[in-house]
Amino acid sequence: MHHSFNHQKLGLPTLLPHKNRILIIENDTVYRRSLFKVLSKSNYNVFVAESYKEARELCDHLQFNLVIIDIRHASNFGLDCLEHLRVLNPAAKVIIISTFEQGEFEKTFTIHDFDAYLMKPVKRVELLKTVEQTLSLSAV
Repeated sequence: MHHSFNHQKLGLPTLLPHKNRILIIENDTVYRRSLFKVLSKSNYNVFVAESYKEARELCDHLQFNLVIIDIRHASNFGLDCLEHLRVLNPAAKVIIISTFEQGEFEKTFTIHDFDAYLMKPVKRVELLKTVEQTLSLSAV
């Protein structure tokens, strides 16, 4: 569940409605919570989905600046999801998280349609740095 709060009352700058909106698609509960916590604490507007169905529902209603998606071996879950997200949210940047080395991943899945790649387990500092760099690619 996502809660918004009044930024004026807390003395924080008013955020633009679509600024830094991130969608995390991860079916591992512990990992999903961990990613959510790290990014929320860094003032990103974070939404989570544990399934493609949930991700699609969110994308039907919201545009995201960034999608972080876990792609695992022996499952088309992530790949199918990524294709559809590109249609629903073409401007979104994509960070893929996987247990593969990046070269092995690209050979196995033959996809190159992403902006950044992180190998599990992802360190907090590395995650934040990669998210910041990836979002800055789309800065106008």
